Amino acid sequence: MNGKSVIVKLFTLTSSVFIVLFLLMYVGQLVFFEDFYKYRELKSLEKNTRAFADQYEKSTDELNRINALSAFLNDNKAQIVVVDKSGNYLFDNPFKIVITLENGQEITIPLYVYPHSGELENTGLKIGDTISVTGLFQYEGNKEIFYSTQITKNDGALISRRTEHSQTSMQVLTGRIVHIILPRADQWNIREGILNFAIIGNFPLADTELQMLESGEAITKEWTEPWSNAENLILLHPILEEGNLSSIAMVVSSVAELDTTYASLRIYYLYFGAGGILLILLLSVFYSKVVAKPLLKINDMAKRLERMDFSVITPLQCNDEFGMLSRNLTSLAGKLDVALSQLREMNSQLLSDIEQKEQLERIQHAFISDISHELKTPLSIIRSYAEGLRDRVAEDRKRLYTDTIIDECKRMEELILNMLMLMRYDSEMNLFHPEACSLKELLERVIRLMKEQLNGSELELVFKAEQNYIVYVDPVLVERIMLNLISNAIRHAYPESTITISVEEFSSQTVRVAVKNQGNSIAEEHMQRIWDRFYQVAESRSRNMSGSGLGLAIVKQIVNDHGQSCGSCNTDEGVVFWFTLEMFLEEE
Repeated sequence: MNGKSVIVKLFTLTSSVFIVLFLLMYVGQLVFFEDFYKYRELKSLEKNTRAFADQYEKSTDELNRINALSAFLNDNKAQIVVVDKSGNYLFDNPFKIVITLENGQEITIPLYVYPHSGELENTGLKIGDTISVTGLFQYEGNKEIFYSTQITKNDGALISRRTEHSQTSMQVLTGRIVHIILPRADQWNIREGILNFAIIGNFPLADTELQMLESGEAITKEWTEPWSNAENLILLHPILEEGNLSSIAMVVSSVAELDTTYASLRIYYLYFGAGGILLILLLSVFYSKVVAKPLLKINDMAKRLERMDFSVITPLQCNDEFGMLSRNLTSLAGKLDVALSQLREMNSQLLSDIEQKEQLERIQHAFISDISHELKTPLSIIRSYAEGLRDRVAEDRKRLYTDTIIDECKRMEELILNMLMLMRYDSEMNLFHPEACSLKELLERVIRLMKEQLNGSELELVFKAEQNYIVYVDPVLVERIMLNLISNAIRHAYPESTITISVEEFSSQTVRVAVKNQGNSIAEEHMQRIWDRFYQVAESRSRNMSGSGLGLAIVKQIVNDHGQSCGSCNTDEGVVFWFTLEMFLEEE
């Protein structure tokens, strides 16, 4: 594929997709937007009207009803009033002033006609104040309303004035306030007066409409204002008492603003559509060229990688996705080069592992040889003494021969058990089961067992612990460690000496257990090798003093399984062997 074909394909695909999507969106806006918007507004208005009607029906307190009406006015671009079946007012905009004239007549002055009626709350007007009101009487619906243009106090102080106020042909009323409800600034709506005309234009209701309302069904219809021909949406929602229609919540919402906005939007979309298609074509050409050029270069880079040619691949000098892709390919080339080098190293390592395996096999053979050597000596002794018994040695030596054979059998048994144990720890058969346990109780149990074996001996076991540490260990394996170390300390201790077992905190997370005896020290050249298998410090020691040579190797293996460390050192009196254990720390 050459560069030209890529550009053509990208241009065709990009322009087609975007033009189709744009046309679908454009046609959808022109055809469905108006109905969709009206539908959403109507559903929202029905929901809020139903909520107001429910709250109005449940509450008989005027203040609660005022709050419900205020909340409705704040949440909806509509006016609301509660009327009876004939259209007579039951509850409308509550913000008004009622004054009593000198002749005793009460006059109601609505406050929604003032553009800043919310500011009346700060005037300090109250019941009992005397005010003068300038305006005109008007009969609307079932009530007489005095539309005022100016309100002043009896001292002449101006309370409020409408912009169309004029002294010409206006009537001035002076009276004392007997009832007053002032709105807050967020409760004012200039269209409240339209409700009077809506009631006149829609009442009395038709019989079918009354039947629908009495059955609990809301009515939605359109109404045109007589003086401006503006379209409005009328919503009548029934308010029922014990299943009977008691009143009607009437809502008036203007749709003229929506129609004006939508007409402007249609013209806007005509210009926007033509410009959008032209812009899509231009962008498609630019996009095709911009995309195709780096794609061809990246394709060349990929072909070099396919040939395993990682030498001098220069990335594109741009900061977009293509530049990132080229840099990633360059990075990939470097990593592949490194991977091949590592593969070569791994091959070398594999050869080294093979050699190591062969070495392990040699060690295994040496291990078997050591076992054979260790078993050969006691077997030879047993054979010699057994032959002596067969040849009927003197009676006074039979006891010695028999005891020697028994001792050597015990030594072989111990050697075999230790070998099997060590093999178990080395292999996957080693089942490590750690748990939280008391280190003091664990050590006391082992020391108690060893003291029973030393009953009648001149040696003394002493246990010292700073506190009762809780450790996270395999208790069976730790007991094996202590048995081996204490046995080793007993074997090489002076007669009538003391063997001390101590516990102390080694770090914030570990404790150290030490077994110290009083006896001969160990030469430094032997100190590290005593942990090896079958290694014994003094080959010339008597067989009664020597062990199997596996005890310390077993200790080291168990300590390693716990992920801890062990060691030994000489003291002024003898030798101390130690190991660490992990403390059990409870999560906070």
